[in-house]
Amino acid sequence: MPNQTADTQETGHIGKLLLADEVADILRMSPATLSGWRSKRNPGLSYVTWGTSPRYRPEDVRRFIDDHVVAAPTTKVRRQKPSR
Repeated sequence: MPNQTADTQETGHIGKLLLADEVADILRMSPATLSGWRSKRNPGLSYVTWGTSPRYRPEDVRRFIDDHVVAAPTTKVRRQKPSR
């Protein structure tokens, strides 16, 4: 089976849709949190409505994670005072 990557839009290949429980496991959060986001129409994590069961595209989950990366602060190098 070919590797399913985030470039499905470019290739036209449709990848597997993830269940809410699977996404909750990936994000290490409660499925109830995802449900709350959906009910509040949280724009951060897109989903597909499929009957009564929401599904998530893997590339949307990856994008959500990438959008929430907080860069580590840069440390300033202190200049040493010249010795006298």
